[in-house]
Amino acid sequence: MNKIPECMNMIIGWEYARMWLRERDEFRKLRDRAAKPQFIENDYEWWLKLRKTNKRFCCIT
Repeated sequence: MNKIPECMNMIIGWEYARMWLRERDEFRKLRDRAAKPQFIENDYEWWLKLRKTNKRFCCIT
Protein backbone atom coordinates (compact mmCIF):
# COMPACT_ATOMS: atom_id res chain seq x y z
CA MET A 1 0.00 0.00 0.00
CA ASN A 2 0.99 3.59 -0.55
CA LYS A 3 2.28 5.41 2.45
CA ILE A 4 0.82 8.95 2.90
CA PRO A 5 3.57 11.58 3.31
CA GLU A 6 3.54 13.34 6.64
CA CYS A 7 5.08 16.72 5.78
CA MET A 8 4.03 19.30 3.21
CA ASN A 9 7.49 19.49 1.59
CA MET A 10 7.19 15.88 0.50
CA ILE A 11 3.79 16.57 -1.10
CA ILE A 12 4.77 19.73 -2.97
CA GLY A 13 8.25 18.69 -4.05
CA TRP A 14 11.22 21.00 -4.13
CA GLU A 15 11.01 21.92 -7.81
CA TYR A 16 7.38 23.02 -7.51
CA ALA A 17 8.29 24.97 -4.36
CA ARG A 18 11.07 26.82 -6.24
CA MET A 19 8.71 27.70 -9.10
CA TRP A 20 6.10 28.92 -6.62
CA LEU A 21 8.65 31.11 -4.80
CA ARG A 22 9.86 32.63 -8.09
CA GLU A 23 6.30 33.45 -9.20
CA ARG A 24 5.50 34.86 -5.76
CA ASP A 25 8.52 37.18 -5.88
CA GLU A 26 7.61 38.41 -9.36
CA PHE A 27 4.02 39.05 -8.25
CA ARG A 28 5.20 41.01 -5.20
CA LYS A 29 7.52 43.16 -7.32
CA LEU A 30 4.73 44.04 -9.75
CA ARG A 31 2.26 44.72 -6.93
CA ASP A 32 4.71 46.94 -5.05
CA ARG A 33 5.60 48.86 -8.21
CA ALA A 34 1.91 49.46 -9.00
CA ALA A 35 1.09 50.50 -5.45
CA LYS A 36 3.97 52.95 -5.15
CA PRO A 37 2.58 56.50 -5.08
CA GLN A 38 3.82 58.73 -7.85
CA PHE A 39 5.40 62.01 -6.80
CA ILE A 40 4.18 65.13 -8.56
CA GLU A 41 6.40 68.19 -8.29
CA ASN A 42 4.61 71.24 -6.85
CA ASP A 43 4.21 74.18 -9.22
CA TYR A 44 3.86 77.18 -6.93
CA GLU A 45 4.14 79.68 -9.79
CA TRP A 46 1.01 78.28 -11.42
CA TRP A 47 -0.83 78.23 -8.09
CA LEU A 48 0.03 81.88 -7.37
CA LYS A 49 -0.91 82.97 -10.90
CA LEU A 50 -4.40 81.54 -10.40
CA ARG A 51 -4.85 83.55 -7.23
CA LYS A 52 -3.76 86.92 -8.61
CA THR A 53 -6.62 89.26 -9.25
CA ASN A 54 -7.05 92.72 -10.70
CA LYS A 55 -10.22 93.43 -8.76
CA ARG A 56 -10.19 95.81 -5.86
CA PHE A 57 -12.22 94.69 -2.91
CA CYS A 58 -11.68 97.86 -0.94
CA CYS A 59 -12.16 101.23 -2.60
CA ILE A 60 -10.25 103.87 -0.71
CA THR A 61 -10.70 107.29 -2.21
